[in-house]
Amino acid sequence: MRVSLTQKQIYYNIRQCKKGSSTSHIVAEMKISQRRVQQLWAMYRATGNIPTLQMPGRPKIPPTEEQINAVLAAHHEMPAGVTRTTKYLNHKDMQISEKMVYTIMESVLLFEVGRSVGYICKKQSFVWGNMHYLAKYSVPN
Repeated sequence: MRVSLTQKQIYYNIRQCKKGSSTSHIVAEMKISQRRVQQLWAMYRATGNIPTLQMPGRPKIPPTEEQINAVLAAHHEMPAGVTRTTKYLNHKDMQISEKMVYTIMESVLLFEVGRSVGYICKKQSFVWGNMHYLAKYSVPN
């Protein structure tokens, strides 16, 4: 099991190593690998500064103008949600991920509360106990 360390935990590890605590004692206390404690201590000894956390993961890529225009045109032709818009764009040979389409639609405010603009719900399902019911009309938001 991988445990992410916070900056406060890194300070604590370095402080314990300065006091002379063994790495096995810190491992048992913090539930991290002994190698990670050794790496942090080695980085501290090499630079003299306590290691800082960097931003993890891939950098976010903002949508291009071409992608924004394609999503808006697709939504104008066929007002639908994210999944249908993505499938429509894929059918038109525009490879844009659902997450990117969602980001574009969200930034241009094509969403209302839980629904796409222009989408009208004819029936709304609700649950009472173990029974599923369909409402005669949907409640406008």
